[in-house]
Amino acid sequence: MKIVIKIGGAALEDESTLHKCARAVVEMAQDGHKVAVVHGGGSALTRTLKLLGKQSDFINGLRITDAETRDVAVMVLAGMVIKKVVAAVVKAGLPAVGFCGGLTTFSTFGYETVRLFLEKTRLYAVLNVLVTVVAGLTSGALGLLLATGIFA
Repeated sequence: MKIVIKIGGAALEDESTLHKCARAVVEMAQDGHKVAVVHGGGSALTRTLKLLGKQSDFINGLRITDAETRDVAVMVLAGMVIKKVVAAVVKAGLPAVGFCGGLTTFSTFGYETVRLFLEKTRLYAVLNVLVTVVAGLTSGALGLLLATGIFA
């Protein structure tokens, strides 16, 4: 069976809980399941933003992600957090690899495109759309190829 597990940010904060989650992933794989893990990490992001002197703003529980926050999110989630998850799974006895499924958010893309358009730099707005769509489709295709290889 193909299984996707999310390890939330709270579980990542507690070494014992993370170890138990990693052990469960290993046991499922040993039982013949094809397992993919996705992770949270919002608290690590908030902590890092605070260390950098940037406040996290939320509306209805959703983080407002400007370009600077997006860059820090990539650094934290695709850097520190994913490595912690992979290391826990490897330590629990299963070879693992981590990769980032996205480097931007739709909200930032929309904001940047509208801002460029309103600042009368329409050519840059159009280029932003084209480059983002091509990069997104390319990343999606590569992700599909990787996932197909993993889940084949």
